[in-house]
Amino acid sequence: MTDRNRLLLRLIFAAIAFGFVNAAELEIKPELPKTGVNLARSTGGWLNVEVTGNHSFVVSFFDQEKKPIAADAVRGVVRFFYTARENKPPVPLHLSEDSKKLVSLAKVRPPHVFRVFLVLFGAGDLDIGETYNFRYPG
Repeated sequence: MTDRNRLLLRLIFAAIAFGFVNAAELEIKPELPKTGVNLARSTGGWLNVEVTGNHSFVVSFFDQEKKPIAADAVRGVVRFFYTARENKPPVPLHLSEDSKKLVSLAKVRPPHVFRVFLVLFGAGDLDIGETYNFRYPG
């Protein structure tokens, strides 16, 4: 830890200890991930779509306060279109082991610059919950 960081921590501690600042005001507000594309949902809340280091699509779910939540879609399909390459068939998304994300088993080859069509399915067989169309990366 640098001297500057230590000084900053001491000032914050002193401000709280002497009552200059309320501890509740210093509460850190959750933020959406800086990687991938963040999408506002029509039902409220957020989605984060990204291609991870192992080259698979991952869709994460967040509430209105930007806190991570369990996935409310049981499966999905993502289709991506490269501008200068042969396009691949749709890629299915499956619920992760912890039920917090939808993950593709298929790998996405670089470069990760393409147009994405994402469909999320609810619990019913033909229940199309949400559809999205966006450019990756945003």
